[in-house]
Amino acid sequence: MFVVAVAAAIIASQAMISAAFSIVAQSLSLNCFPRVKIVHTSAKYEGQVYIPEINYMLMVACVIVTLAFKTTEKIGHAYGKQPGNLLKSFNSYSWDSKISNFLLRKSKR
Repeated sequence: MFVVAVAAAIIASQAMISAAFSIVAQSLSLNCFPRVKIVHTSAKYEGQVYIPEINYMLMVACVIVTLAFKTTEKIGHAYGKQPGNLLKSFNSYSWDSKISNFLLRKSKR
């Protein structure tokens, strides 16, 4: 079970890093983000980028979260509560309450 958890964490962190790099690169092309250095890691694939400043900020955020929660149990509790909080906020801001009530009923099962 430990090996599966480690593999899932590695895959999730790679997805988050790739998403952060892609969002910043797209924001830069729209002039919606301050200029940062972009390193293209592949000559063959255009979308593969590395942004050292974003990587550093993600590292600092991980250290802050780790120090703030102190234990993996507290991090797990926070992670478990977050989808419910997201659905509650969606419900309060939703224009169509029938859809949001349907989603909340599905999430409670």
